[in-house]
Amino acid sequence: MQELLETSPKYTGCRFMDEDKKIFSATLRIDKIHNVSAMCFSHQSDMLAVGNPSSVSLLQIQGEQILHTWKYNEVRALAFSKDDRFLACGTNSGIAILSLKSGKEISWVPTTSPVISLRFSFDGNKLAAVDDGRYSGHQPEIYLFQFEEPKTE
Repeated sequence: MQELLETSPKYTGCRFMDEDKKIFSATLRIDKIHNVSAMCFSHQSDMLAVGNPSSVSLLQIQGEQILHTWKYNEVRALAFSKDDRFLACGTNSGIAILSLKSGKEISWVPTTSPVISLRFSFDGNKLAAVDDGRYSGHQPEIYLFQFEEPKTE
């Protein structure tokens, strides 16, 4: 269990204490990412997906390196697949499934309103999404997808 000790307004970072009472910092200084609208850790906690109004970036935590950047308008929700091989990205107009191995979009599903939340099921076989209903003039819609890995990435 990690305990948050402090955050700093001077830079993007914070300090944690682990169960052995060792203090470590978690600081990412990524100057190219602004106006963050969504974030999600990979299941292995080695990557962080960060969305903003014009893109989604995949960061490698160790080394603070940007691995991939994809251009999408108004990224609002992000979710890693169970095996951390895919990233679902919810935007103002749909859902993209991105291959982290190839860096390519492998699927695009248009939605009637902005996607505000995404979750893969615990077994990794389903993806749920919800939109905010803003543009369609109705209540928010929940989308359920059977997630099947592509034959080739």
